[in-house]
Formats: sequence, C-alpha cells, structure tokens
Amino acid sequence: MGKSYEAVGCGDSKTNTVAAEIPEHLRPREYGRKENAPVLLRGLVMVSQQRGSNNPAYANIKESIKNGDLINPPDIALLQRDALDDYILFINKIWGAEHDIGDYEPDEDGYYHLVIAGHTRVEAMIEIEDEKIYELIELGYDISDVVPPTVWSKIYRDKQPEDILALQMDENLHEKPSQERTAIAMVETYLYGLEVGKWRTKKEFIEANEGKFSQNTLNKALVFCELDQVTRDFVFTGAVAYGPIVELAKTVQAHRQYIRMRYFSAVAEVDLTDEQLAEIEQEIAQWNAGEVAYIQKKHLNVTACKKRYESFRSTWQDYDPEHESQAALFSDPTREWRDARRHTRDTLRRRVTEIAKLPLSGAFQALQLHVQVMGPDSKEGQEMLDVLNSGVRQFEGKFQSVVAGAGALAISA
Repeated sequence: MGKSYEAVGCGDSKTNTVAAEIPEHLRPREYGRKENAPVLLRGLVMVSQQRGSNNPAYANIKESIKNGDLINPPDIALLQRDALDDYILFINKIWGAEHDIGDYEPDEDGYYHLVIAGHTRVEAMIEIEDEKIYELIELGYDISDVVPPTVWSKIYRDKQPEDILALQMDENLHEKPSQERTAIAMVETYLYGLEVGKWRTKKEFIEANEGKFSQNTLNKALVFCELDQVTRDFVFTGAVAYGPIVELAKTVQAHRQYIRMRYFSAVAEVDLTDEQLAEIEQEIAQWNAGEVAYIQKKHLNVTACKKRYESFRSTWQDYDPEHESQAALFSDPTREWRDARRHTRDTLRRRVTEIAKLPLSGAFQALQLHVQVMGPDSKEGQEMLDVLNSGVRQFEGKFQSVVAGAGALAISA
C-alpha cells in the first residue's frame, strides 16, 4: 500500500527474528495507517439518513473549514456498482427512502465514491464551493473552465454493505457524536446483520460487538428509529434532546394499534387500504409534532416525558374493542376519526404558534419542521407562515426556500 516509512524517534530498527513466531493478535501494530487520496468533491455519494445540514454544529463546522481548512478528512468507500446498489436497496428498505443508483456517476474506473463518515463536512464544503460559483457568476466570470474542487480523503476499497455499516457504527462509537446519530448507525448495522443472517437476535448482535454498547442503548436506538423522519429531525437539529424523544417514540406502536382498532375495527395492516394506512401515519406524525412542541414549551426532561407517555401508552394499550362494542352501536367511526384528526391539527397549530414566541435561536429550525408536518400548502401551514412572517422577517428568504422544498403534505379538512 505504497512506500514504507521508518517510525519517527524509534532509532535504528533491527529485524526481529522471532516476529514470525508471535501470534498475530500479540504483534505490535502500525496504528492509524490509511490510504489517502484526493477525490472529486461533487462526485461523492451521500445516502445516509444522518443529514449533515441538520447537525446543530453545521454552521460552526462550515465557518471553520471556510476560514481555515479541513482538519479531519472524510472517510470514503470506493465501491463497485453491485455493492453500492445493495447498500442503497437496504437503506431504502429500512428508512422508506427513494435513493436510485442511477442518480450517481462512477469514476473513470467504474467506482462510486460513497461517504462513510464526514457527511456534515462534505455538505459544508459543497455549500462553500456553491457560494464561490454564485459569486463568480455575479462578478461576470466564465465558470466553464473552473477546476472542480477536490477533497483529500481516507480511502477504503472494495467494501461490502456489511463492512460499510460496521465502519459507520464504529466511527460513531469512537468519535462520540450525538446519541441520535449513533442510534441510526447502530440500527442500520443490526438490521443488515439480521437480513444476511450474521446474527439472529439482539443478544447475538451485542455479543458480536462486545463492550461497544449495552442492551439498553440498542433498545433505545431501535425505538427512536420507529419515529418518522421529520420527528427524528427535531432531534438532529437540536430542537429537542434525544432522551425525551425516545420516551415519546415508545408510544408509536401502541398509538398505531389503538387507531386501527378504535376507528377502523382493524387489527393488522392487511385489513386497511393504502389510503387509510397513510392517514394513520400522518395522524401519528402530527400528534408527535404537537408533543415535540409541548416538550419544547414546557422544557420537559426524560423523567417528565417518561411519566407523561407511560400514561398515554397505558390508555391505548388497555383499549378493548369488545368492551366498547355496546357504545359502538350508537357511534359513527368515520365522523369520530375526522374529528380526532381535526383535534390533532388544532392542537398542533396552537402549540406551534406558542413555539413561535420562543427566542428565535431556539425555535427557527423547529418551526421549519413543524410546517413540513402541517403541510406548507395546507390552511394550517399558511397560518403558520403568517405567524412567522410577522416576527422573523429577517429570515423570510431562507424560510420560504425551506418551505418551498418541503413538498406538499396537504392535510385534508
């Protein structure tokens, strides 16, 4: 792997005649040696669910790179098409994403450059280079001959999805980033191992990664990942802490089952249409968003959230359709479902309006996500925009661009 170097400060090295007799695991290691090479910045593939620009430290990282240089290079895997395709299919399957290998270009040797670690740094560098291009255009320069930017990176060759996920998890455990980012990497590694038969249970996964994390840590990660992407993003942006949202996440299964039985007389997904399933997931996402706003406003800690959501969970789990069958004779489930959804939207709108009154530094990114949940084209979303426009005009351009890209998640009246 290139030329060898004599260790600095070690004096003259002599051949150790017994080196070959020493067991491999007891031999001295050469720590930290990696292949480093420049790669095209805009040719990097990023399909991780750990969105770099949602990192609360993004602005500081970008400023540091812009005013200085990159201190820690990103980790890049050079993958052949089949390996990247397998990885993308797995990520799409567990997160409901829609990545397509056709959206990415290989290099001249047919390799794709997948970011394993350093997503935030890569996004920051791309944004810095974009800003330079915009400025050159405004100044009247011809940008057709501008040399594409590169980034020196730590290179890993011919890895398989299993290797990539293990590297991502180890990177997160070693670097000690936020709990939610570690949770995503841990869950991806665990689920892929289940799929390929590397382990059959959580216990076997923990044993295979002895000393890296506990059963409780894995359980929390798995629960956190049951939340929809937008609710997880409230944590990734720093709007709320990981611990309280894990307690909220524990309600998802009970909430979903309660709605199915209470309003649709259904126990399993197969008993429902695609439209009904979508309505249920939207209702849960909006209820969760309302609870996030409540947590923000009340500054609830893990203990308070545990007590609050154990109560909700207990109520939903105790619901017995047989016990309620007599009352059901005089009820209209369709109307009650419509009323329940309206109540959730009204509660969400009221709580988000209260969030808008919080100090701007702590509320802005959360408000962006709340509008996504409401639907920027919905009546509630438009009302939220009016609230924001009255109080945060200095951010109007940025906010409107976020909303424009949020997609239409219109809420039925």
